[in-house]
Amino acid sequence: MTWIAENDLFTFTTNEKDSTLNTATNRNLLKWEASLCDPLGFISPYIVRGKMLLQQCWLKGYDWDEEIHGELNESITES
Repeated sequence: MTWIAENDLFTFTTNEKDSTLNTATNRNLLKWEASLCDPLGFISPYIVRGKMLLQQCWLKGYDWDEEIHGELNESITES
Protein backbone atom coordinates (compact mmCIF):
# COMPACT_ATOMS: atom_id res chain seq x y z
CA MET A 1 0.00 0.00 0.00
CA THR A 2 1.35 3.39 -0.96
CA TRP A 3 0.09 6.84 -0.04
CA ILE A 4 0.47 9.60 -2.63
CA ALA A 5 0.46 12.69 -0.41
CA GLU A 6 0.05 15.24 -3.21
CA ASN A 7 -3.30 13.73 -4.23
CA ASP A 8 -4.18 12.28 -0.82
CA LEU A 9 -4.59 8.91 -2.54
CA PHE A 10 -3.90 5.36 -1.42
CA THR A 11 -2.75 2.91 -4.08
CA PHE A 12 -2.18 -0.81 -3.94
CA THR A 13 0.41 -2.70 -5.92
CA THR A 14 1.01 -6.39 -6.18
CA ASN A 15 4.03 -8.37 -7.20
CA GLU A 16 4.04 -10.19 -10.48
CA LYS A 17 2.25 -13.51 -10.25
CA ASP A 18 4.40 -16.26 -8.90
CA SER A 19 4.89 -18.99 -11.50
CA THR A 20 3.71 -21.56 -8.96
CA LEU A 21 0.33 -19.80 -8.81
CA ASN A 22 -0.47 -20.47 -12.47
CA THR A 23 -2.49 -23.52 -11.49
CA ALA A 24 -5.68 -22.91 -9.52
CA THR A 25 -5.54 -25.19 -6.49
CA ASN A 26 -6.67 -24.77 -2.89
CA ARG A 27 -3.02 -24.49 -1.83
CA ASN A 28 -2.32 -21.70 -4.33
CA LEU A 29 -5.53 -19.85 -3.44
CA LEU A 30 -4.59 -19.92 0.23
CA LYS A 31 -1.02 -18.86 -0.60
CA TRP A 32 -2.33 -15.86 -2.56
CA GLU A 33 -4.82 -15.00 0.18
CA ALA A 34 -2.14 -15.10 2.87
CA SER A 35 0.19 -12.86 0.83
CA LEU A 36 -2.23 -9.92 1.00
CA CYS A 37 -1.55 -7.38 3.71
CA ASP A 38 -4.29 -4.86 4.40
CA PRO A 39 -4.06 -3.58 7.98
CA LEU A 40 -6.58 -0.78 7.39
CA GLY A 41 -9.14 -2.96 5.61
CA PHE A 42 -9.27 -1.03 2.33
CA ILE A 43 -9.28 -4.13 0.15
CA SER A 44 -11.22 -6.35 2.53
CA PRO A 45 -14.11 -6.84 0.03
CA TYR A 46 -11.63 -8.54 -2.31
CA ILE A 47 -10.08 -10.57 0.48
CA VAL A 48 -13.52 -11.79 1.60
CA ARG A 49 -14.39 -12.76 -1.98
CA GLY A 50 -11.20 -14.82 -2.16
CA LYS A 51 -12.07 -16.57 1.10
CA MET A 52 -15.55 -17.32 -0.21
CA LEU A 53 -14.06 -18.87 -3.37
CA LEU A 54 -11.76 -21.00 -1.24
CA GLN A 55 -14.72 -22.13 0.86
CA GLN A 56 -16.66 -23.09 -2.29
CA CYS A 57 -13.70 -25.15 -3.48
CA TRP A 58 -13.59 -27.04 -0.18
CA LEU A 59 -17.36 -27.64 -0.29
CA LYS A 60 -17.00 -29.08 -3.81
CA GLY A 61 -14.42 -31.53 -2.44
CA TYR A 62 -11.22 -30.30 -4.11
CA ASP A 63 -8.05 -31.53 -2.40
CA TRP A 64 -5.02 -29.31 -1.64
CA ASP A 65 -3.22 -29.87 -4.95
CA GLU A 66 -6.12 -30.86 -7.18
CA GLU A 67 -6.61 -28.43 -10.06
CA ILE A 68 -9.89 -26.53 -9.87
CA HIS A 69 -12.02 -26.73 -13.01
CA GLY A 70 -15.26 -25.33 -14.36
CA GLU A 71 -17.18 -22.36 -13.02
CA LEU A 72 -15.03 -22.00 -9.91
CA ASN A 73 -11.87 -21.72 -12.03
CA GLU A 74 -13.52 -18.99 -14.11
CA SER A 75 -14.40 -17.12 -10.91
CA ILE A 76 -10.81 -17.41 -9.72
CA THR A 77 -9.30 -16.11 -12.96
CA GLU A 78 -11.69 -13.12 -12.96
CA SER A 79 -10.44 -12.03 -9.52
